[in-house]
Amino acid sequence: MKGKPVRLLLLATSVLVALVVAELGYRTALFSDGERFRKLKDPALYADYFSEDLYWKLHLLLDEGSEPPRRPHPVLGWVGKFSRADLRHRDSARLDGRRPVLLYGDSFADCAEGVACFEDILNRDREFSEENYLLNYGVGGYGVDQSLLLLRGTVELFDDPFVVFSLFTYDLDRSVLSIRIGQKPRFDVVDGVLELEPTPIYESAEAFVADHPPRAVSYLYRRAVFSGLLPAGLSPTLRRGTWQRQRKIEVNERILSAALEELRQRGLGFVFVVFHGERPSDNPLFGGSDWREEFLRRWLEENGVPYIWSKDVVARDRGSRGPRSSREWGAATPARYIDPESSHPTEYFNRIVAREIRRRVLAGGEPGAGREWP
Repeated sequence: MKGKPVRLLLLATSVLVALVVAELGYRTALFSDGERFRKLKDPALYADYFSEDLYWKLHLLLDEGSEPPRRPHPVLGWVGKFSRADLRHRDSARLDGRRPVLLYGDSFADCAEGVACFEDILNRDREFSEENYLLNYGVGGYGVDQSLLLLRGTVELFDDPFVVFSLFTYDLDRSVLSIRIGQKPRFDVVDGVLELEPTPIYESAEAFVADHPPRAVSYLYRRAVFSGLLPAGLSPTLRRGTWQRQRKIEVNERILSAALEELRQRGLGFVFVVFHGERPSDNPLFGGSDWREEFLRRWLEENGVPYIWSKDVVARDRGSRGPRSSREWGAATPARYIDPESSHPTEYFNRIVAREIRRRVLAGGEPGAGREWP
């Protein structure tokens, strides 16, 4: 009996040593050069694309084709079609006395390459462009946090602008990240107050990751958690899915409220636009919903925010065409609105959303009711 505790201790020590050796060997293979262990180098094997800096740090370190933005902006992280120095839009000179309409958002606002975008559509519209001119401040990869900072840095550059504050539903996830395609700013909620974290934007994403390297207690453990082999109810718990969701809701609610307060305090006309996509995961353009949609719809309604809900715009567009055979709509239905190759809106999608933006701008501003306008 006296020897049993000793044997158990030796067994536990042996298992621990074996695990440590296995982990060290795995890390050596993971971060090695060359193609031999290429299959191990997918960040999705170890981290959540939507929620963890670890994913994006591994992406930068392990993907030889990764090209983060160069010369990052000290506040925004990276910039779009505007001056890095003073944030003035490159097309500002074309206003020519007309009312500026400022569009903020991510790549759904910026639009896919080769597709007529909102500025192309609206600035060629005779009635709209007679007194208004749209400046597209959309930037690919932006989160709601970056859109807020860009709004704050640019809205004062213009006289009585109309603001279109847009977001793709998955932009909510980006607000909890400090790095994505490059280093980005991040807000935190401290004692109920929204505060910008003090970490400076580095001269390069590589320098940022060198000072803030990826940290994982065990990549083997993470490989197991993200393998998809664990019981359905266990994996989300180990990945802290519920905690991450609550964190995103808390941060984004305050970011959106800060944007709304900025607009209302300035007395500006505005509308929020919520974009939906078509993915194999949740949040499809047709049918279904997820926590992002539920949170956004609730926040918009409770705060009396004028908004355009792209899923409803698409539903009305489909309904206005009358009954169609299943063969005519069929599996190609989503492709009319979302390009399956780029996963971004088609020109047709942009046009029907632009039509709604046009109505809001010509109507002059906030309608006073939170419901989506018919």
